[in-house]
Amino acid sequence: MANHALVCHALFFLVLIPLLECQDTTTLLGEVGGAVTFQCSSDLSNTLKWFYIQRPVNESVPEFINGYHSTKPLNTEYANRTYVNHTQRTMKMWDLRPSDEGLYECHISTSKNKVKMQLQVTAHYSIPNVTVTNENNTCLVTCSSSHGYPRKEVKWRPFPNQTQWRIVDSSDYKDPVSLLFSVNSSIEINCSSGQLINISCAVGDAFSLKHICTCSTVDPPNINPIAIVLSCIAILCVLACGSVLWYRKCKSPTPNNDVDLKENQEVIQLTSNTPD
Repeated sequence: MANHALVCHALFFLVLIPLLECQDTTTLLGEVGGAVTFQCSSDLSNTLKWFYIQRPVNESVPEFINGYHSTKPLNTEYANRTYVNHTQRTMKMWDLRPSDEGLYECHISTSKNKVKMQLQVTAHYSIPNVTVTNENNTCLVTCSSSHGYPRKEVKWRPFPNQTQWRIVDSSDYKDPVSLLFSVNSSIEINCSSGQLINISCAVGDAFSLKHICTCSTVDPPNINPIAIVLSCIAILCVLACGSVLWYRKCKSPTPNNDVDLKENQEVIQLTSNTPD
């Protein structure tokens, strides 16, 4: 029985340790350009000698952010973006950037344990811009959004459900300075059925307006009845004129070849009887 009890206690601690480790890490959410407060301790009764917050960029050289020491000042590159309140055991950071995202550790003189805080930074994407191009039986729709973080994919929302569509282009760009993303996506829709399609897109929590996708078809030429009548009249006039000319040519007198031949013979005979 004692062995069973030891096994149970061992299993209990194996399950409890990961839970304690998870509880030691606090998740902080902040927006780009906003502010967030790091709480190092809730125990304000003990006399505080020092505390500081750092980022474990690597194990050998952690990055010092800011802190407090009772006997000496602390210099930091984050002095223009952080403020330490040693009575509340807090540090406020503002003008948040995507590069601030990561794990932070708080070391305090009143406790042997360090407090871990995971900072997650987000930025809202702009309202997506949608362009629609129609050509014959194809509708090309492009959705683009920018200034967001982290990277998000474009989600298409065709209404009603349209199965005859495909993504023809998808790309993103990360600004090397601000680290914010711009995303772009284009889809091609087969709308040969002639059905009007309401379509929109979303990037993160930003939604576009609905747009109507219709296929442009080649309209038949407009037929003017008056033009048809005038064309028929013109054709009839041409045929009539041609008939008259043909008739006149057939009724004109033909030369009498026999009479002309007889006259020519008489002239020749008279010419031959003339004395020298």
